[in-house]
Amino acid sequence: MLKALACGQVPPLKMLLDRGLRLDVSEGWHAENALLCSAAQGGVPMLEFLFNSGFQVVPERNDSLAVHTAINRPDINALQFLLVKKKIGLPASEALVSAVESIPEKNKSTEATQRMLDILLDHGLDINASKDDDSGQTCLWGAIQREDSSFLRLLLDRSASPMLRDRQGDTPLYAAAAKGFLEGVRIILEWATLHTQNAEIITRPELRAQISNAVLQAAAQESWKIVRILERYDYTGYL
Repeated sequence: MLKALACGQVPPLKMLLDRGLRLDVSEGWHAENALLCSAAQGGVPMLEFLFNSGFQVVPERNDSLAVHTAINRPDINALQFLLVKKKIGLPASEALVSAVESIPEKNKSTEATQRMLDILLDHGLDINASKDDDSGQTCLWGAIQREDSSFLRLLLDRSASPMLRDRQGDTPLYAAAAKGFLEGVRIILEWATLHTQNAEIITRPELRAQISNAVLQAAAQESWKIVRILERYDYTGYL
């Protein structure tokens, strides 16, 4: 049953139903999630088949693993079906950070990446949530580690904060300098230029402290272009 759902094989599914297979999830939470996740892997046609065949979501149970499946597949239409049509909630934002980080790798275009991210944000994703591990890193770190300028801009444009620190006390600017990600450093400084007038978001002393730490890290990596950009920005306020 699960394999047929995941592979989109309708005839075997109809045969199983004709033989009396029940979809009332009487086997409990694991059975329900397995069915829904497999259908999500098969896409909207399999999700529709599952629900049209009598499958029902039990509100008291956690159905959000299927949402995770649709994100990782990735399948925007299946994600919309689950979130919009069936009103299935997102997993905890902390559990989605790694999946969000991987969206650009799995989608074929920037437009598709943007659409999927916006759907998640519209349904409650906290873009500043940190991973549910010991790193304390948000999705900005993933964009920096992959040196993905487009995704970094996309996240910042949607209120991801580069002021947040990970569990080691490092910031995205420090991470970009450590990575030697020149464009990432520029993008974060551009963000800082737009927000330094709002003390609730960033203050000049906070920014200077970040720049100082990033300069030290860039110098340790012998990333002299980054050092020059950071120092010029610190002295002049301009890139």
